[in-house]
Amino acid sequence: MNMTTLFSYLECFCAVAESSNISAAAENLGITQPSASRQLRLLEEGLGVELFHRGNSGVRLTDVGRTFASQVIPLMKQIGETIDVTQERSDQVEGHLRFGCLTEIGQSHFLERVLRFKKKFPSVNLSVEFMKDYEIVDRLVQGTLDLGVTATIALPDPLVSSQVVSERAVLVCRRGFQIKIDSKEDLDRVEFVAYREDDPLLHAWIKKNFGAFAIKRAQIALSVNSHRSMIDAILDLDMVAVMPYHSVSSHVANGLLRVASHYEIAGYLFIAQRQGDKVRRAVKLFREFLL
Repeated sequence: MNMTTLFSYLECFCAVAESSNISAAAENLGITQPSASRQLRLLEEGLGVELFHRGNSGVRLTDVGRTFASQVIPLMKQIGETIDVTQERSDQVEGHLRFGCLTEIGQSHFLERVLRFKKKFPSVNLSVEFMKDYEIVDRLVQGTLDLGVTATIALPDPLVSSQVVSERAVLVCRRGFQIKIDSKEDLDRVEFVAYREDDPLLHAWIKKNFGAFAIKRAQIALSVNSHRSMIDAILDLDMVAVMPYHSVSSHVANGLLRVASHYEIAGYLFIAQRQGDKVRRAVKLFREFLL
């Protein structure tokens, strides 16, 4: 176990020891609850002791865990204070930062934050790449990205993540198209514009609201991997599409599009990075901008 990984595990241990709640500690650390649980388990395996009793009511320190906490918590606080003082002595934030993001949400939501960060920290060289979800995960694992925004919940080791955006997905059509989708039988009466032939958002919307077997009823007449082009298509054709609300909100507000079903789904995006890497100040500050 290298020092940066050990430091992350100890930081997680201290947070859980002080709160007696893994979920609360994970939220404070900016990681997911499964990531926090995994870090505690690996720390215990590395030390060869059980630090926590686990039960339906939560976690509590063992006798060994209390002794360990009494020594480690003050030490970790001292290290954190020393790091903060050292960083405050340097006003200059610089370096090279590599950020990967899904194309549509990157252009509509994150690009403005990227530009604000660049204006505030002009000495940081930013590389922003829009790519597919699996490419972001692969590049993070390889270490060729510092941060990435992904829809993947269960990330492979050594990645950790925290929720950065929640979004609604709704069914939309052009204002004058008189159609309403409130049952699986209604799916037979419309044609869909999809992001791709196996559009995950469309499939998730149908599965949640009408069941997995209803997915085969969806007639995809057009697929195009651009939200802007999908909007152009449903404005011109009698078709419907399941899209993130942030992508269509302005068109709904100005009356060009309307929501064609009371059914919707909630989705989440996560900001991910490699666990155990020494986090440079530029990366830490950029992550705070995104959150």
